[in-house]
Amino acid sequence: MKKLTLFLAAAALVLVSCNKDDADNGGNNAGDGGNVSQTDLIGSWESTISNNYSVNLKENGTYEWDDVDGTWSYDNGKLTLIADEDELVYNVKLIGGKAALILQSDSELMMFYKQGATVQSPQLTSGRWDAPRHGEGNDYAISIIVDANKVDSVEMCVLAWGARFWGNASIENGVLKYNILKSQQGRDGDESGWWAGDAMMDPETFDLHGEGYHYVDGSEYVNTFSNMKVCVDPDGMHAYCAAVGLTLKLNKRQN
Repeated sequence: MKKLTLFLAAAALVLVSCNKDDADNGGNNAGDGGNVSQTDLIGSWESTISNNYSVNLKENGTYEWDDVDGTWSYDNGKLTLIADEDELVYNVKLIGGKAALILQSDSELMMFYKQGATVQSPQLTSGRWDAPRHGEGNDYAISIIVDANKVDSVEMCVLAWGARFWGNASIENGVLKYNILKSQQGRDGDESGWWAGDAMMDPETFDLHGEGYHYVDGSEYVNTFSNMKVCVDPDGMHAYCAAVGLTLKLNKRQN
């Protein structure tokens, strides 16, 4: 399956995950309080990080993934894709009223929305939600702080791109409709550019510790994060989102 493997690496921009427990948690725990059946998976699923490709799982056991085709099967929480002589196996999780498909392996995390279906996501509840860039640790790609007691109830910090936003938001059909009222962008001394590593952005306070770096008002990424695809797991402690070119898992802090 070299062709399929290369296509996935190039097109999916997947997040590497080191959390085996989370991977094994997919499967029969459908996330909507019931088991996933093979019938649930039949249909065309659009990638949430790209509108250029989709996965079509057909009733006859064949599938199409861009220009790759083969056979598929589902058993005991695992989706198997076979093309030529190779195969890929993913743990399956369905959330959002079974309209959001999460596929996860040891090296990949992907989210798809079912074409023509309404994604029934709960809202992000009050607290801090962090999305580690590599599945664990405090190297966050984004953090979202929700405080229902504030007028600007949602603060989002995109550590990967050096942007901060404040406003109010709600999830509608799997999209975080974020009304951004204020934004900031990290810049270097001459305000000509941004490099997250040099800025040494603090993952807890979001202060910039890099020499010469500071925030300026306004961000060129407002439109990007005004309509970010997000689906909250019914467990209320996790969510999945498409951001900074990756599929990310948001974990709600318990303290």
